[in-house]
Amino acid sequence: MKHSNGKISPTSVEGLDTGCEVNPVPGGCLSCPLPLCRYDDTRGFINWQKRQQRAKAKAVSASGNSRPLVTEMAVEFGIKERQVYRIVARERRAVGVINDHSR
Repeated sequence: MKHSNGKISPTSVEGLDTGCEVNPVPGGCLSCPLPLCRYDDTRGFINWQKRQQRAKAKAVSASGNSRPLVTEMAVEFGIKERQVYRIVARERRAVGVINDHSR
């Protein structure tokens, strides 16, 4: 439906809520864990993604850099395995594990 000024009314636009990478399910917008839409608050989404990466890095670190977990994390976040190792190393430094190579 068009307004008298020629613009289309947002209520007349039909669209499917298929979610996004945060919650990729039908109706995902209604059950999204983010306080603001990822498309409305890019910085908030990037921070959320980094928190997800850190949480996964802690799991990888706890598993002793298990290669399957590193590969899984790389695929999940769309990054290279080398970047996963960097994230894990940064997390280890943050919690005070300086050198994890037991000799």
